[in-house]
Amino acid sequence: MTAPDSAKKLATAAARHETDLYKALGISYARSTHSRPIIRPILGRASAEDISLVSDVKTATVIFPVPELGLTSLRVLLWQYLEDASPYKTASDLAGTVRTNLHMTETDS
Repeated sequence: MTAPDSAKKLATAAARHETDLYKALGISYARSTHSRPIIRPILGRASAEDISLVSDVKTATVIFPVPELGLTSLRVLLWQYLEDASPYKTASDLAGTVRTNLHMTETDS
């Protein structure tokens, strides 16, 4: 495999992971209609960023701004997880991250 081929494969994988993450965020937002009122806006503002193209450790970061509490929560996902998990599984995990982080923040306050 040549360097341009490798770079093209990485870019293709990064685009696929970004698409899947936004699909997962949409799923988790849609599923959150019966969650606590604060959960839905957090999921609605979330974004997938830093879809890393570094060859040794490939990650994606999901950012959850929570202006209601003056903080931002992050979830870093390895590409291997994204390769193995469906958007529905990722959606459940992301919603769980929000719920857990919110609970930890509320009980620490």
